[in-house]
Parts: sequence; C-alpha cells; structure tokens
Amino acid sequence: MQGGQWKLRWREDQLDANGGLSRGWSRLVTIGPASGRDHLTEKQARRIAWDYYLSKLDQNNSVPFSVVTVDQFVAKRFLPGHVDMLKPNTRTQYRSLLKNHIVPALGAKRLRDVGAPEVQELLGAMRNAGLSPKTLRNANVVVSALFSYAERIGSFSGRNPAALVTLPECVPVRQRRAPTVDELSKILESLPEPARGIALMATFSSMNGAEIAGLRWEYVNLTDDYRTVDDETIPPRSLLVRRQWSQGQYGSVKQPARRRTIPLIRMLINYLAGDQNVDGPVFRSRTGNPVDLHNLFNRVLRPTGVRLGMPWLGWHSFRRAHATMADQLAMAMSDRIAMMGHARGAMTLHYTVGDLERRAAVVEQMAQRIFRGPQRLQ
Repeated sequence: MQGGQWKLRWREDQLDANGGLSRGWSRLVTIGPASGRDHLTEKQARRIAWDYYLSKLDQNNSVPFSVVTVDQFVAKRFLPGHVDMLKPNTRTQYRSLLKNHIVPALGAKRLRDVGAPEVQELLGAMRNAGLSPKTLRNANVVVSALFSYAERIGSFSGRNPAALVTLPECVPVRQRRAPTVDELSKILESLPEPARGIALMATFSSMNGAEIAGLRWEYVNLTDDYRTVDDETIPPRSLLVRRQWSQGQYGSVKQPARRRTIPLIRMLINYLAGDQNVDGPVFRSRTGNPVDLHNLFNRVLRPTGVRLGMPWLGWHSFRRAHATMADQLAMAMSDRIAMMGHARGAMTLHYTVGDLERRAAVVEQMAQRIFRGPQRLQ
C-alpha cells in the first residue's frame, strides 16, 4: 500500500545498456484505493493483481527477450529478418507504415506490453488522421506480421494483439471494368508502339504488367521445336513466365502459381518475330532496361483512354478482358486458371502439350473476334 492506494510491482527480466539481460523491478502499477468508501480489501487487491498482471507473467517470463522495445525489435530483427525478404512493393509498404505510424505509436513500448488496446489506439489515431480503412487494415497486417515473427524467433509469447482489435469496414471498391470486344478493338487500333504490343501481350497471354516488363527473350520460343533454358523446357510457340520487373529490379513472380507456360497465338508470334533480341527484355527502353510501364501509362495509355471515353483504362484492364472473354468462350476452368496463374487449383495442374494446344485455340478465337476475322491478324 502506498499513498492510500494498493500498488504492485514485480521482478522481471530487463535489458541493460549493453543489450544483455538482467533482473530488475517492473514499473509500479496502481490496483485501486486502499481506503475510503469504495476501497478494496487486501484480498480483493491481490485477486485483481493476479487476474490482470501476475497470471500473465509466467508466459512472458518464458520469453525474456520480450522486454525489448518495439523500436529495437523492428530495427534489429524485423526489418533485416523479415521485411527485407519481401517483394519490393510489399517491402516498401511495410517500411512506410512502420516508419510513419507503427513505430511512432508503439516504438517505446516493450513487446510484452503491447496488447489489443494499444493497437486499437494506433488504428484510431490513424483513422482520426483521415487515413482510409484499407490503410488501417494494412497497418494491422504489418503489426500482426511483426508479432508473428517475434513469436517465431522466440521474442514474444501469447495472443497476437493485432488479432484482437476491431477493424473498420472497408467501403466497397467501385467495380472495375473489363473492355468489351468493340472497346478493345478501338483501343488496340489507337495505341502507338510499344504500348500496343504490351496491350496485345496482356490481352492474349493474361500476363500482368510486372510480368510483361520482366519477360526476357530467352524465355520465349517462337519456333516449332522444343527449347531448353535454365534446365526448363519451353514447348513450341510458347513462353515461360518466371520473373517480373518491379521498382527497377528483377524478382521472382508473386506466387508459385504465377510460374506458368503461356501459348503464343499466331498474331503474337508474328509481332514478336519482327523485333527479337535474344539477350534482353522483350519490351525494353532506350537504356536497354525493361520499359517503364508507369511512365508509359501516364504518357500514352491514360490519355488514349480519356480520348476514347474510357478514363478507367489501365494495364490491368487487358488482363480482365482476357478473363472475361475466356469465360464467354467457355475455356475450360482448369485452362483459365493456368492462363491467369491463380493460386487455387493451379498447383495441381500439369502443363502438357495438349493443354497448351487447347488453350491456344481459344485465344486464337479471341483475336479473331477483336480483329473481325483472320485476314486482319497478319
């Protein structure tokens, strides 16, 4: 008892100035009044102390390094051990949320002292600052990843605090459009090179922008014979999706299912045959690096979409068009999954020559629909 209040402290592991562990007293915690009308008896105070504090110490004491602060853990463990292993875009997002929101709010707290109320307070402050529900959810994902990683390497034990908070409801995103056949025809006729070629590749291969930018000639087979690259076989008239170009560097594709074999229809073979460079990217800039799709979008694709009355037009519109037309033309579901590189069911698919030929036939029909017959596909 101190100053008319029941108070509590306990012995715990602490970090010394050199980063080593030592034993010391915890911060002083007030349990409740020891005198007055609504005072607590000693027995009641002991029960509250046990229920809210002491009963949870055994779990934390089994993980002594949970006494490090969030700031220390992020800098010394989480960034080099987890964040730096992520894809470039995800890595950038994690670093931004950590630097601008999570560390300023939670950095001075020890890992063992961060609970759902602290994370809820963080999200509330972000909401009050005008940030979107999606950003709040992303921040909670990063907090969850931080504590999951801490638990995995033995620096934290117990319930992940990010799993116990209430998240705001996300406003439904405006439904994205897939260009119709007539719209696709107008778009492809209006685009200059290399935007037109990239649009053709996205429409008839279902590859996304990063995969198209990361496509190199060694993974393209325009011949009628099998080819081998990096101990992998490329079937005739097809390409392998293995890498992507993002934030100025090559990297692996987003998911294992995105490692796929794409059949090349006659139009794409004729288009690619006119500009083959076996040592570089298929779509390259003047410097020899993959083309900058963000720059090309701002300079060419967006203005073209506005001029045609399609302000929603983006690179991903062509991938959505591929998925929509494949459905309309009754492409087998297994083949649609294989073309799109979706995770569900894709891991069990077998890329056989028969599958490629069947898929190629449907994509040929797409091209004929858009260009009104085979005479315009040359």
